[in-house]
Amino acid sequence: NVFIAQVDHDKVVKILDFGIAKVLDHRTVTVDGEIVGSARYMSPEQVVGAKDIDLRSDLWSLGVILYRAVTGSDAFGGDIVETMQSIRCGRFSPATITRPDLVPEVDAFFDRALAFDRKRRFLSAVEMADAFAEVAERQVAATSQAEAEPPVGTDERVATATLVQTVTPTVI
Repeated sequence: NVFIAQVDHDKVVKILDFGIAKVLDHRTVTVDGEIVGSARYMSPEQVVGAKDIDLRSDLWSLGVILYRAVTGSDAFGGDIVETMQSIRCGRFSPATITRPDLVPEVDAFFDRALAFDRKRRFLSAVEMADAFAEVAERQVAATSQAEAEPPVGTDERVATATLVQTVTPTVI
């Protein structure tokens, strides 16, 4: 669940209900075989029913949220069966396919954030936030340079400063 909250005079994004996978690991709150949460945001280990789920599962879900915020589309689309198969196979389109104006480092970020193998993922929210901030800085620099260059023919570049303005995570 993603919410926009007013803090002083600023609006901030807050993510709630992380850790549902861990709660399920410690006590039974569902009937066996029941899916909890939205399939699009379930980590591969949740999809396969692994018992040893850790914080990397939540970070993977955050990666899916960031992918949607940056590209405007779902990393894993289709009906529930297609979505779960794509997650199990680690199949998603590079962000630069949907948004060609993004720097290649965005794809590298999502390759790590949405890696099927947990060992390849970020180890903490701080590490993930730092990596995202670095990619956002590169995007802003590339956008600034593109805006300084005159457009060629009808190929005008779209500013992507919204990458920083709307989705730079704040670690609370």
